[in-house]
Amino acid sequence: MSEIEDLLLAKITKEELDLAVSNKIEEMHGLVDREKALSLIAIEKGLIKSQKTKVSDLRDGLKGINLEARVDYVSELVKTQKSSFRDIGLISNGEKAVLRLWGTKYNEFRLIYGDDIELGNCSYSYNAVQLGSLRKSTTTSGTARQCWKGSAGMERRWPRRSTAEFLKRCSDRNNRKSPVV
Repeated sequence: MSEIEDLLLAKITKEELDLAVSNKIEEMHGLVDREKALSLIAIEKGLIKSQKTKVSDLRDGLKGINLEARVDYVSELVKTQKSSFRDIGLISNGEKAVLRLWGTKYNEFRLIYGDDIELGNCSYSYNAVQLGSLRKSTTTSGTARQCWKGSAGMERRWPRRSTAEFLKRCSDRNNRKSPVV
């Protein structure tokens, strides 16, 4: 038995727990195993704090995703017949994922390269994390933010450049003796 299962058995009977686990697995369309179902039930009952989801665990249809990540890139605005969106590249523990911001959500958050963010209660569909809630962390990459502020028009060109190239350009700009015009 796992530690989480022991916590739950202190509150409910074995039969109730087995029924709750099978209901949770069915609710998640079989995308979670018994351990993840136990974790979700314990979170719902307030026995443990919400756990962060790993990028490798993302599957279509998964809901209730909590993720901490750093912004890697911001795509150009993509317009569809009904709406528009931007894809935000994320890196979490060395793994990459995509956050899709629909409509005017991008304008609300103004994410840039290097921002540390926390995503809460999101879902995963169409190969991208769909926003539930988003909170910017207070710490961001100082070099990238400093370069970003001093580079007019960089946002338009940024998605075509790699992270290393962007940081190299930032370093070159910040080390120049003449002012950047």
